[in-house]
Amino acid sequence: MTVKGAKLTQVAPTTGTTTIGKAFPGQLEVSGSHGTVTYAQTEADVQILTVSSSGAVSAPDIFTPGTYKITGTVKDTLVTPERGASP
Repeated sequence: MTVKGAKLTQVAPTTGTTTIGKAFPGQLEVSGSHGTVTYAQTEADVQILTVSSSGAVSAPDIFTPGTYKITGTVKDTLVTPERGASP
């Protein structure tokens, strides 16, 4: 028997907008999860963009106009590529 991991997919919204002088709050979500989902930020265009392990996205109200990007990883305690079994 072989058990394969399922695919985790980020669901909408995948973008957000805010205005100068207003902080940005957001929450990442995925489909295909079965266990506890954790997020890890791996890169951001600016240091003040953050993603917590629970997927909360935040940015303070001191942004200058522009488009900013955050990248990272997501893991599910029950749905991971590492989980598998062979007889």
